[in-house]
Amino acid sequence: MKCYGRNLDEVWKDKEGTSAEINLSILNLLRKCGVQSYPVLFSTRYNGLVNYDFPSLSQFNTVDIVAVNGNKFCLLDGTNPYLSYQTIPYNVANRTGMLIDLVNRSKIDVDFGRRRISDSVSVTATVDANGVLRGTAVKRY
Repeated sequence: MKCYGRNLDEVWKDKEGTSAEINLSILNLLRKCGVQSYPVLFSTRYNGLVNYDFPSLSQFNTVDIVAVNGNKFCLLDGTNPYLSYQTIPYNVANRTGMLIDLVNRSKIDVDFGRRRISDSVSVTATVDANGVLRGTAVKRY
């Protein structure tokens, strides 16, 4: 089993990659454009909690990007092209990640008052004497 990422040139050539490869490609593009940005390691809900007293790479299973603009920052995940930069990715909501830069590493709390993904469906319907279903449905995202 291969436990490391491919060369990002191969990712661009093949037009597909893992979540880490996709997000690290975005990180490189942001940095080339002069945007202060950093990779953030996360352990998703399915992977479990990280022991931040003794963190190791094996405790993390995904990489996202933090783009900094003054005292505000955006958490970006390139694996969901329809996710707004203002919305926290579902797999890391209410979680802590490890921000990595050249000088040090630091914990970062993701629950910073951002909008969360909300998805709901409401149906109001009746069945008449002939067995015909009539009603309305409202889907919100």
